[in-house]
Amino acid sequence: MLRMHTASQVFIVRGGCGWHSTSGACCQRNFHTLHVCVHGRRREPILRSFLHVPYVLRQLWNAITALRVSEWAGSLELKEPAGHTLSKKGWIQVTEWISECNKSHARCAAAKNSPRWYPTRLIDLGSRVSPNLHLIETSRTTPLGAYGTLSYCWGTAATVKLTCNTLGEFLARLPVSTLPKTFQDAISVARRLGLRYLWIDSLCIIQDSPGDWLAESSAMGQVYQNGLFNIAATASSDSTGGLFFDRDPRSVRPAIVATNWSDCPSSTYVVANRDTWVDGVSNAVLNTRGWVLQERCLSPRIIHFGSDQLYWECLELQACEAFPTGLPATMRRNRLELPKEGKNINILDEEFPPKWQQSPLPKFDGYRAWKRLIETYSRTQLSHATDKLNAISALAKGARLTLQDEYLAGLWRQSLGWELAWTATKQTSHTRSSAYRPPTWSWASIDGEIRYTDYGDDESLLVNILEAEITPAGLDTTGAVSGGFVRPRGFLYPILLARTGFCGEFSSFLIGGLERWVDVNFYLDIDIPAFLASGVLEDCYILPHHSETYQGPDSYQMTALLLRYD
Repeated sequence: MLRMHTASQVFIVRGGCGWHSTSGACCQRNFHTLHVCVHGRRREPILRSFLHVPYVLRQLWNAITALRVSEWAGSLELKEPAGHTLSKKGWIQVTEWISECNKSHARCAAAKNSPRWYPTRLIDLGSRVSPNLHLIETSRTTPLGAYGTLSYCWGTAATVKLTCNTLGEFLARLPVSTLPKTFQDAISVARRLGLRYLWIDSLCIIQDSPGDWLAESSAMGQVYQNGLFNIAATASSDSTGGLFFDRDPRSVRPAIVATNWSDCPSSTYVVANRDTWVDGVSNAVLNTRGWVLQERCLSPRIIHFGSDQLYWECLELQACEAFPTGLPATMRRNRLELPKEGKNINILDEEFPPKWQQSPLPKFDGYRAWKRLIETYSRTQLSHATDKLNAISALAKGARLTLQDEYLAGLWRQSLGWELAWTATKQTSHTRSSAYRPPTWSWASIDGEIRYTDYGDDESLLVNILEAEITPAGLDTTGAVSGGFVRPRGFLYPILLARTGFCGEFSSFLIGGLERWVDVNFYLDIDIPAFLASGVLEDCYILPHHSETYQGPDSYQMTALLLRYD
């Protein structure tokens, strides 16, 4: 336990797993230094220190949320939760979320009442009369009700897969005992939710059939969009992790803190982690997987099985066991959604802030939303690098309906001049797969985080796109590509780039035989070992892209595309 003293008064403690308060704890203002003693299990302190209060409070300001108990009494779970996420009380809470969604959420009801569509294959979970599992082909066996989907991390653990050889076996019987723990838990959850059918990618797509995989991956949007519920193994790193975990109950329940202010009325507050949703859902291991971004955007209702508690996410509500009726506004995050035809794209999400500054050009709002999505997507990982475009194909189809534009390997034709201004971040390494992927002018050609430059007035754009074309690798026009090109028009300058400063931020350009020293930030889309070793990059060109005012109307800053002849 950590005890903080102001003179002789104990006022609040921070435990190992969550926010806790000592018996009779209170907060008092008008002090500047805290005496901190760390005891652990010993009688004598093992650590003594002093904390400067103003600095500590600045750090805490963006980390916690304080709510008046009187205003949130009906929205908080203040009783001691169970020591395991698989509890009777947790299941009751899930059924209450479902009931509230069915009764009160108009947007969710519209999704639920959409025309019935079924994937090519589903796992039949059986009935009370015949509880055995088996695979069905919906073209031959019409399902008798709704189905659910499972989102999980494949990881490195070996798992049961549907193959050409096992198809006949799975159609006859699918032994539960052979399935990994996450699958078994998902089957149990689906049955308790009253679902007869479940879709799991590794068991419903023939994994060793390229033709079946391409056909099914192109329909992935419909699979998740038409599922009644999505069961998300949010805290498991692979298929063996399961859905349920032991937990410290104190990490779930918010702390109650009584205040004793000297210059304002005293009150009782609930102190909670402001990033409860971000830590438990957005940054959870499942959401580092590239395919899952699309799955999460498309699923109308998601039950997140976190390591500390259960979370609910639908079109109208974000909730958790600690805040069962909904997260407070300071903790809430806008839901990622599939763009709808005839409406503005709605995938702007505060949990993934943009890396670029928005300008007041509303005609680009839809494209900005797509860029925000791609910046988020670039921070995820894929087991197979060639899935880069396939994993967001369904989202691209939805965006194409909204934008009424031609999709070019992750970019859009009508704004292609601006779309080319993406950069690889310096914080992470970047590689390009040896297997062919999109052309190098597409962000999808590299593995690693990218960020975008925002759109500006067309007058400031210094490059004009004459022609662009993409050749799809198959029938999916928003999936993998086999080739493509772009023909830009602008001023092209041959250069020799030499790194002369710290981290390559100050460089020397040799342009037209004349050496010119220029302060420049440059971003290579891949790591080039020869350049990292020598600090010199040859066979390069710069193509001025756009200019903008900088430190006054008579000063300009130019952004250029760095090209290399290969």
